[in-house]
Amino acid sequence: MIAMETFKVVPSDGAVVSIIYDTYSSGWQLFFGTIAELLEQGKFVVLSNYNQPLKTLFKLASAVGIDIEEELKNDNMAIIDVFGSKYETYFDIPNVYYLHGVVDVDTINPKILFVFERLQPKFKKRGLVRAIYALEGATFMFGEEETLKLINADLAHKSKYHPDTIFMFLMNSDILSRKFIAWVSGISDYVIVTKSKLEPDGIIERLYVVRSPDEGFRPLAFKLHVADELTKERIKIEKLF
Repeated sequence: MIAMETFKVVPSDGAVVSIIYDTYSSGWQLFFGTIAELLEQGKFVVLSNYNQPLKTLFKLASAVGIDIEEELKNDNMAIIDVFGSKYETYFDIPNVYYLHGVVDVDTINPKILFVFERLQPKFKKRGLVRAIYALEGATFMFGEEETLKLINADLAHKSKYHPDTIFMFLMNSDILSRKFIAWVSGISDYVIVTKSKLEPDGIIERLYVVRSPDEGFRPLAFKLHVADELTKERIKIEKLF
């Protein structure tokens, strides 16, 4: 999982979390690691997959110790497989949902809300986490401006009907525009940025916590380590200043 110093990586109910990473950083593991922590809290996680074939997604999550197929079978998670819906790659796996018919900017939100109506009995008493993997995949399908409109509609729906829902966004800063990242960061309660630097003896990674609603918060910087082998604390963070 994740060993954090001074910063509470598990967000409070109703929070919006943005994790921004670059191509060579391990920020995507932090995204899955946070999901693991929320699952341990008993939350019900709905992951919207825009980026990968489902089996590839399972392998990525296993890097931080999440057995997604097991979590799906145990009714702890659901996946809305937008990628599989668009490219018609379907799997018969419990709690995996597909958006049949046309998947475009005009139809996707109503179809996703229909899935959430079906899932409501599963998350009503547990608390809901909506994890978007990842925004660059959504913008590839719909464009940045349209994706921002979809996010805005989702957050408006959340504020009215499910205010305690935790939203998690993952973004690759090498793909998305600065304007897009700035907008999503601006509506987020927590903003975590990971950056990598390629050196002759390996990759140096830094993690920056640039926004948090916690009282007395100030921006923090950490050195990020990823264990060579799968351990209980897969991602370790050492405070720099």
